[in-house]
Amino acid sequence: MSNPVSALAQSSFSFDDFFQRHTCPMLLVHASTCKVMSANPQAVKQYGWTLTEFQNLALQDFTLAPLEDFGQKPEGQLRVPQKAIGGQVFQMELTWQTHGETVVVTARNMLLEQALQQELEHQISQMQRMAELPRLLYPETSMDAIHQTITDAAREIIGAHQAVTSLSENQNWEQMLSALSLSEKYAEYRDFDPPPTGKGIYVMVCENNRSMRLSQSELESHPRWRNFSEHQDTHPPMRGWLAVPLIGRDGKNLGLIQLSDKYEGEFTELDEIMLMQFAHVASSIIESSKMLHQIVSTERRMNVALQAAEVGYWEWDMPTGNLFWDEKTAELMGVPLSEFSGRIEAFYDALREDDQSRVMENISHALENHVPYSVSFRVKGITDHHHRMARGRFHYRDNGTAYLFTGIIMDITERVQALDQLQESERKLRELMQVQKRFIADAAHELRTPLTAIQGNLDMFTRFPHIPEQDKKEILSDVQREATRLGRLVNDMLQLARGDAGAVLRSDELELHQVVQAAWKQIERVSEHHTITLGPLEHITLEGDSDRLKQLTLILLENALKYTPEGGTVHLALQRNQNCAELRVQDNGYGISPQDLERVFERFYRADQSRHRGEDPGGTGLGLPIARWIVEQHGGHIWLESEVGKGTVAVVQLPIQEPEQD
Repeated sequence: MSNPVSALAQSSFSFDDFFQRHTCPMLLVHASTCKVMSANPQAVKQYGWTLTEFQNLALQDFTLAPLEDFGQKPEGQLRVPQKAIGGQVFQMELTWQTHGETVVVTARNMLLEQALQQELEHQISQMQRMAELPRLLYPETSMDAIHQTITDAAREIIGAHQAVTSLSENQNWEQMLSALSLSEKYAEYRDFDPPPTGKGIYVMVCENNRSMRLSQSELESHPRWRNFSEHQDTHPPMRGWLAVPLIGRDGKNLGLIQLSDKYEGEFTELDEIMLMQFAHVASSIIESSKMLHQIVSTERRMNVALQAAEVGYWEWDMPTGNLFWDEKTAELMGVPLSEFSGRIEAFYDALREDDQSRVMENISHALENHVPYSVSFRVKGITDHHHRMARGRFHYRDNGTAYLFTGIIMDITERVQALDQLQESERKLRELMQVQKRFIADAAHELRTPLTAIQGNLDMFTRFPHIPEQDKKEILSDVQREATRLGRLVNDMLQLARGDAGAVLRSDELELHQVVQAAWKQIERVSEHHTITLGPLEHITLEGDSDRLKQLTLILLENALKYTPEGGTVHLALQRNQNCAELRVQDNGYGISPQDLERVFERFYRADQSRHRGEDPGGTGLGLPIARWIVEQHGGHIWLESEVGKGTVAVVQLPIQEPEQD
């Protein structure tokens, strides 16, 4: 077997290149004396000594434990504490290989791995804290408390010293409500409460319903930065800024969440994604809480109505069988008082048939068990949407015989409708939380896969720095492919997160055929192994976002190419179909099975590997969900038609708004 160092020395990619560019600290040490002969840039960065200073040191000079077996064996591995120039101690894993009088030492910082583990645990903690937010949905929880809890949670989840949540109705800055959350670092500013002016940079987030992330220098150089105006002497100092909008179910802005001064480093793209997801959940909680408080307020108003005698009174004399109704009772029962017979049978006859037995059972239960009577029902001749409630009690003689049954009747239609709305809102919120949990779990899984592959390949370099050149090229190729996939995955996730948060596309008049043709040219230039045809290409003008529509076309073309074997054909066409522009991308590839076809628009879903019968095409599983989001934002529809072994057709229909006639 050839010597790897010699092989490197003879290749175009020399050992010196490998040594200098390696991402881990590396040292060349004399086998007999353990004197350091050379150090790569990562070693200089890790330990702090210059190359010249290193050459005056022996390995033992900065190793705080015996170097057992070092240099005695041709190769080996051990963990020892080592110190840097400033006295800082690191737990390092040393891997060495001896080549003549030279020992190649690779050092691996175990603290870095611990930091990565801590970051993963931090993200899990963030997700758990976010999942706790729905507990705020209780009538007794005030809006101020909900507002403050959301602000505290946002600061703690991301890890920042400052957080402000502001709520407004239609961006009415004079009536904006703000909640402030500060760490102990800024405890002296906790009474700071300046009135919003509607002129700061934060207004851009509310106006555009888009997040913003700026370093402190970027913030101070921004043209909308106001430097707190007259409050600059009392405002806590800022260090970087991250802001995301709060968006209602109708797409309107509810306010925003702002963070500043992250615990460690600058705000990252991952922080932005996490805060956008948090804001999406917080917006739902704010709206649902408002609805819940409105329901409670409605119930209080109903109590006031009861006190004002806006109820009907009834009385049943049981020995005689006579039933008394007042005018309000007769009105609510849908029976004119002049036509009322005054018998209990008249009450039963007025009930809808499917409610009669339940009402009778309830009356019997109250009579036999000496408990209050309360039942809701509907009456004949009145729409199903109108509900009544009767409440009352039996009066008993000393021997336990009931002689009188009295009570009230009221219209509870509003309460029933409000309860139905609340239950529907709760159902939607639970569905949203399930979607968020599934998205977070899928995202964590998908992110872990390329990271694991990258780490595994880099570990191979660390453990076996002198592997054959061909193996190194394959490892580097794998790392590059997984890093590209990771970047694409993060970009796709950020785009979907913005879509979930209610991001609105711009709308301009555009020539759709030109957008489609540009996408076709872009793909056609780089596709060497497929035939890509275009036509018919009908001239169509519509309102939309040209960048997103081009992205849509590229997604469909790239998908078709991924799942079409070399030598296959992909055809692109654009035609008018009644009042719609119909875009079709057709391939003669492997096709999609019926069970996969039902799920292709789910996030992170990819068809079975056997579909493409070869190497994984490397998709993120987010292309078609993004395509569907773009189409739906344009008011259109998208679907796939496919047959295994014959190919797939992606069909998009976008509405064409006809010009108004003069």
